[in-house]
Amino acid sequence: MRIHVIRHVPFEGPELIAEWAEARGHTLGESFALTEEYPRFDEVDLVAVMGGPMAADDHDSNPWLSAEKRYLNRAVSQGVSILGVCLGAQILAEVAGGRVCRNIGSEIGWFPVNATEAAETDPVFSAFPDGLAVGHWHGDTFDLPAGARPMLSSEATPNQAFSLAGGRLVGLQFHLEWTAEGLEQLIAECGEDFAAAGRYVTSPDEMLNQADQNVPACREALYALLDSIEGLRGAQ
Repeated sequence: MRIHVIRHVPFEGPELIAEWAEARGHTLGESFALTEEYPRFDEVDLVAVMGGPMAADDHDSNPWLSAEKRYLNRAVSQGVSILGVCLGAQILAEVAGGRVCRNIGSEIGWFPVNATEAAETDPVFSAFPDGLAVGHWHGDTFDLPAGARPMLSSEATPNQAFSLAGGRLVGLQFHLEWTAEGLEQLIAECGEDFAAAGRYVTSPDEMLNQADQNVPACREALYALLDSIEGLRGAQ
């Protein structure tokens, strides 16, 4: 499978997604959204849209968002599979007809996500472990696009994941792809976000201390989710 990763900043990359791609023998290319350069649709099977500190609806500060959304909109119509992660999930939700909005508060730390009833029969999320502690780092969220099925939720954020088009379009508000090293870099770049007080904002030290405990289970869940996405493409 040919995977293309869209980055928004250097310090939020594919990490365990790249590890999975190498383990499965897939090819993986990358580009930065800022360049507005993307592969042709006959050259890619899965687009992974990564996170970033910017707001998904702030076009004034990030004018390249318009080109990225046009590309993803065409990718949807061309039958390309898309996985959106955090900011990427918000962008994908908007492209599919949803709305990006501010969350009731920031969610930064390792917190569990719970499966919805719809997840039980979804081709991508049916085996997702209920109550898995995953990585969060966001202050925004999204309303679900029409036809999207809510898959996972947390106490702080009702819409943590969605599935659309039979599992071809998948959004994750959280992070399964983090490694301890990648998280350390993210904290170094965006540590000021911890100044946001709230019940769902932990400390940098606590996040790093919990990484070794949580990364292995997140890796397993990510591999299973990506295997499901790959299987759906093979069935087309």
